[in-house]
Amino acid sequence: MGIGFIGAGNMAGAIIKGLRRSGFKDDIFLTDVQPDKAKIIADEANAVLCQSNEEIIEKAEYVLLAVKPDMYKKVLESLSEKLSQKKPVIISIAAGTCLDAVTEYAGVETLPVIRVMPNVNALVLEAVSALCKNSHATEENLNYVKSVFDAIGTTVLLDEKYFTAYTGIAGCSPAFAFLFIDSLANAAVKHGIPKETAVKIASQALLGSAKNLLHSGEVPWAMIEKVCSPGGTTIEGVLALEEYGFNTAVVKAVDATIAKDNHLKEILSK
Repeated sequence: MGIGFIGAGNMAGAIIKGLRRSGFKDDIFLTDVQPDKAKIIADEANAVLCQSNEEIIEKAEYVLLAVKPDMYKKVLESLSEKLSQKKPVIISIAAGTCLDAVTEYAGVETLPVIRVMPNVNALVLEAVSALCKNSHATEENLNYVKSVFDAIGTTVLLDEKYFTAYTGIAGCSPAFAFLFIDSLANAAVKHGIPKETAVKIASQALLGSAKNLLHSGEVPWAMIEKVCSPGGTTIEGVLALEEYGFNTAVVKAVDATIAKDNHLKEILSK
């Protein structure tokens, strides 16, 4: 069994390195328009650097297409004949590109396709990835791809109609979390703590909080109430966040990502 990567950008690199760190033993093949960049990843991850996209399809039973969404059509069209012959399972990780679009671009109606939306935390084996498949991909195909992404974090099976919302709360949210951490660190700097130390403190506090919530099985607000002592410091901070529109700002940020994803769909469908 082998998995090939067409494209060796940030996301592909994070997935490939994460797989090897998790002990993934299957063959990994990759190619990129920048061979020097791909070679660095191949050397680090004990992967096979291929000379062309066609070679990837020839060698790999599963092919992860890690090019930008606006390149999907061009790449798949150029590989139509090869895809028709070999019928590898295509793994699509592009925002705004649905399962039907992949088979349409490839010109192969019976092409098995599994759509996955991971995030950059694959690099530290803490990604969360949503998966769905078309009717030509088997349950065995889905289980294999799930095992690949389970190796770099957590997976959820999700109806494709929810993928746009998922992008906002999982694909984009690492950036939101980094922004929150930086804001907390800046507040600490304001009160005298060095930035580097403040970032470490804030990062660990958020990491621990997320693990605590998942372990508890509680809803977030129940956990908030456990931290907020009557007349204490935490409730003052929570009320200040609410006063300045923290909840609304987060919802608006997710709304903005959904609107952008829908806009991408419109552009890519033309």
